[in-house]
Amino acid sequence: MSIITEKHLPSLTDSLRYQRGREYFNSGAVTNLREYRGRISATVTGSENYRVRLWEEDGQLEYECSCPDGQDYEFCKHCVAAGLAWLEQTGTGTIGKNQSGRRKPGKKGRKEITAEDIRGWLQTQDVSVLADLLMEQAIDDQRLYGQLKLQVASDIGGDTNISIIQKALKEAILPGYFINYQAAYGYASNVEIALDSVETLLKDDQAEAVIQLTEFALRKAEEALDSMDDSDGHMRNIFERLQTLHLDACSQAKPDPEALARRLFEWEMNGEWDVFSEAASRYAEVLGERGLTFYRELAQAEWHKVKPLSPSAGTRASYDSRRFNITHIMETLAEQTDDVEALVEVLSRDLSHSYSFLRIAEAYKKAGKHNKALDWAERGLKAFAKTPDQRLQEFVADEYHRLKRHDEAMSLMWRLFTDQPGLESYRELKQHADRCKQWPDWRSQALDHLHQLLEKKPAKRQPGNFYFSYARGSRPTLVKIYLWEKNVDAAWELAQDADLHDELWLQLAAQREKQHPEDAIQVYRNLIESSVNQTNNAAYAQAVNHLKKVEKLMKKTNRENAFKNYLSGLRTTYKRKRNFIAMINKL
Repeated sequence: MSIITEKHLPSLTDSLRYQRGREYFNSGAVTNLREYRGRISATVTGSENYRVRLWEEDGQLEYECSCPDGQDYEFCKHCVAAGLAWLEQTGTGTIGKNQSGRRKPGKKGRKEITAEDIRGWLQTQDVSVLADLLMEQAIDDQRLYGQLKLQVASDIGGDTNISIIQKALKEAILPGYFINYQAAYGYASNVEIALDSVETLLKDDQAEAVIQLTEFALRKAEEALDSMDDSDGHMRNIFERLQTLHLDACSQAKPDPEALARRLFEWEMNGEWDVFSEAASRYAEVLGERGLTFYRELAQAEWHKVKPLSPSAGTRASYDSRRFNITHIMETLAEQTDDVEALVEVLSRDLSHSYSFLRIAEAYKKAGKHNKALDWAERGLKAFAKTPDQRLQEFVADEYHRLKRHDEAMSLMWRLFTDQPGLESYRELKQHADRCKQWPDWRSQALDHLHQLLEKKPAKRQPGNFYFSYARGSRPTLVKIYLWEKNVDAAWELAQDADLHDELWLQLAAQREKQHPEDAIQVYRNLIESSVNQTNNAAYAQAVNHLKKVEKLMKKTNRENAFKNYLSGLRTTYKRKRNFIAMINKL
């Protein structure tokens, strides 16, 4: 595979991973190296045996490794080792050559056995020989054995077939042990293979069996989530596929609509993983009028048990899974009728959150009922006057602008800005001030307010008193605002006495590079020191990136010797940090 070269491999990862990969290669850690139709596979032995795969796709080198780094999509040291081993085996680099550039001598006439050689040999063997080989492998490979069982079941047909597939689904979904993060991908792939057999039944007009199997599999999948680390969300695809198969099967089989409605409703009410969420909408055609009527009756009976909550109830009052589920069901039913009053009746059952008022206001606005929308939004601001919702304030301000009540709109946005002074609230203030062409006055007022905060500090910080944080944070806020307004000089002046995050210093440095390179150089030097003192490879890599910028700026100002002296000083100061020194030596 020509895309793997000695020059290309180091560019795929950092210097530390590449060096460790060379060490693995040199120690003979790469075994079972093979290639078949452009896919390279190998085993690399580290703290345990890891599976590596390399292949070319759309002109790029793609890769997989079963190690933790590989699961995070990093080109890990095991991938490096496998790549180097491939270069040695194919003789396409200096790997495996002696100092004169010739291949190291080996046994005369020696030839590697390739995957194509093996395939060619298999094609010449009797079927019974191949069956024995496959069975020997399947006995020790649970995944392969399960695949073969499903293939056999597909040929048997009838109730026996369904029984076997159900058993295979259970074994695939609930293997009997905890699925860790590294094993989750392989586990999910195995479940997907099992679902292929269910999909085959649907194509064979066995829709009723598919309904039974998908509901069975969904329950087992819900159980499985308690015994696995699914951080990457592999199970999401499995749940979606099962529900799609179930809906397709119901569309074919036309089951009793009331019985189906009851199962869907009970699952939606009691499930923890949104299985059959919004069933009334998704299954409307399958359920028909009879099934939907019965579904609504079940929902109304449950809805009557839900007590109204006022703003004084507190947000904790609505923290109930059954209440949440039935509310979502009722919202779906109301949206089906396209009746805004029915939707508002559902939403107004819980007014313990200011967000509920916003949702009602938005529903009325969407329906073109602006007066009712504004009324509900104003009621929300009044009910939560001490802790107004920013989105609700913005909604009311928009409506005030629509009614040419600009002063009231700006009063709301000014309160939002003074309650939460920051770049985002400053930009919101500008957006609203621009609508009434008053930005110069409001800008001056906003900047004066932030500058006044610089001079004020509360005598003692009290619990829940956020003013102290804003007083301390108004300088970084002003720096961000001036940068946003492209007033770089003002931002730089304020930054000198500010406690800024590294990201903000980087923005400042980038803006100062052209006109004031010395300022930018000093920022990068400070960030280098800060990064190196964190003592980890990621921070060292950041420091090297900053160092490259220092080098570029010093060369630009004809100070190459000064950079060499600075680099020498770094080597002396941080000589004990070997990984960092190794990184900067590449410069």
